[in-house]
Amino acid sequence: MALFRNQPPIKQNTYLKNIENIAKLSGLFSSESAAPFLVSRATENIFEESLGAKNLGRDDTAIDAILDNVGIGIKTFLHGKGHTLQKVAEFNRDSTKYRNLSKEEMILIISKLRNERLQFAIDNYNVADLIYHCITRKPDGTINFYEAPMNFINTDKISNIKLKQNSISFQDDLNEYSFNLTKSTLYKRFPFRNNDYLVASISVKMFKNPFSVLNSMLSQYTYSSETESNTTSTEPEYIVLPLYSYSKSAGKFIAERSGLNQWNANGRKRDPNEIYIPVSRKIHDKFPDFFPNRDTPFSLHLPNGDKLKAKISQSGDKALMSNPNKALGGWLLRDILHLPEEKLLTYSKLSDLGIDAVKIEKNAETDYSIDFCEAGTYDHFANEYNL
Repeated sequence: MALFRNQPPIKQNTYLKNIENIAKLSGLFSSESAAPFLVSRATENIFEESLGAKNLGRDDTAIDAILDNVGIGIKTFLHGKGHTLQKVAEFNRDSTKYRNLSKEEMILIISKLRNERLQFAIDNYNVADLIYHCITRKPDGTINFYEAPMNFINTDKISNIKLKQNSISFQDDLNEYSFNLTKSTLYKRFPFRNNDYLVASISVKMFKNPFSVLNSMLSQYTYSSETESNTTSTEPEYIVLPLYSYSKSAGKFIAERSGLNQWNANGRKRDPNEIYIPVSRKIHDKFPDFFPNRDTPFSLHLPNGDKLKAKISQSGDKALMSNPNKALGGWLLRDILHLPEEKLLTYSKLSDLGIDAVKIEKNAETDYSIDFCEAGTYDHFANEYNL
């Protein structure tokens, strides 16, 4: 497909011009390379701003943006000889799943984990296709833009598995890969020797003294404190909720009769989709005004664009639930995790996808959004806020 070329010409030109302008300032970030330098986060923001894409702005999913119902992985790297290996996934937290196995067994597990994460991106964001938008840079100042398919690994066609010191190379019927054993990182070869995937190209002349240029531009503007809010709020725009429980003896685990397995609780017969996301007392104490009062309804926007009715409920305000209650479980357990009904959710299942928490973003007083977070995100959030 040619997603970029299908965009209005004015948006295409704006995008290319913005990339060119930021590349002219390459000397701000790197003075050693003759090729233009681009910060990956900057290219994602430019892609969003120029083309009107949804910027996911996160590191725990296979895609960085969504445009025209297509999930897009945005990558920037040196062009080299046009067939370089580039990182596409990390599996540091999954090493116990494949450690000490044969190279064939190891590659099969890595391939399945990769495919599960791609399927997660499709399900979570309800996109019809996945592609890479690659920006390659050459020493002569040329920047090329390519669109390539983001393929699932065909596990039935894996071949040519070779152990090479600290990596294992392999291929399927479409692509070549390499798995770095030390870094637990999967690399894919991008075949950009010819123009098969080329969608645009620009030539950049970098500023010899970008600091002088930047100072000259900024000197035209006067900072005014009136543009900033005079009030300082301690209330965060979002919080992170773990999807797991924790104990010193068991580590991270999902309780069998509460939380995401509430359907399995003792007592009355429950719907197999009945769940809640635990909200600890520490969260309420630290951020007392983040959620509405108990049983006050609010909107909860899902990553796929759907919206649920939700509320904080149960004794101690310990539960984030939907109304009807089965709606949240139908989305999380069935649509996203593809868990069969009446099968217990385990932490291992979340680990396979590289997630174990959700981010709840506050848009307005009774309007919130939810999305999944990379495994370990809650640990960082808890440390930041001393939870």
